[in-house]
Amino acid sequence: MLAVRLTDAAQAGVVVAHVLARLAVLAPTVPRIVRLEPGTDARMLSQAFHLGRLHAHAIIVDGQDPADALRPMLTDHSMVASMTTEWLGSRMRTLPQDVRAELADRIAAERPAEEEAREDDRAVGIVSAWRAKLRRLRIPPPVQWTCLARAIRAAVLIQAAPRRRIADVAFELGFEEQSSLNALISRSFGLRPAELRGTLGVCWLMDRWAVRNGIATEDLLQIELKRVMRSYGVG
Repeated sequence: MLAVRLTDAAQAGVVVAHVLARLAVLAPTVPRIVRLEPGTDARMLSQAFHLGRLHAHAIIVDGQDPADALRPMLTDHSMVASMTTEWLGSRMRTLPQDVRAELADRIAAERPAEEEAREDDRAVGIVSAWRAKLRRLRIPPPVQWTCLARAIRAAVLIQAAPRRRIADVAFELGFEEQSSLNALISRSFGLRPAELRGTLGVCWLMDRWAVRNGIATEDLLQIELKRVMRSYGVG
């Protein structure tokens, strides 16, 4: 999170825009958030918003609930896709890049497709080859990734509107009964749909899914931290 206190709108606004632009290049999948500290002159906010919005995902104003500011960003489809790609890149980096890319596309799909092959031979061959590839890599079959995609989609809808009725979410996703959605969320994350209210982000949900499916994952941040600690003779 980038904290900014504006004293000169022109100078500070340009600095904010420049820093955010650099972050967008260096770390494109990391959420960029500007927090305007207490004491920021309200008359200077318009330029900060104008410049900051060019590269910021959210701007939090003094007195604003951070969750309200972050919710539109963290439930936006493009950000969910970025977080999914980031999770696969850090937790399952040993997978071939083309497999990670395919999985990211499937998980982040706005309307996850069922893994049922059409009747033509070409489609059957493509699905069979995909199943065989995942089997060789010793990771869950396509149907489980499809279930994850549907569970993530449901979780994001609940996070985006915490006060919305769960039954309405189930109906939007095509479930005939809310109990079917309840079962999907429970099977995927070990949670009830109502427990997703007030939460944000999908990476922690994917961590829970991986543990429940016996998938060995890595945490690059922890790996790097341990490496640094060893270099200083600690740990």
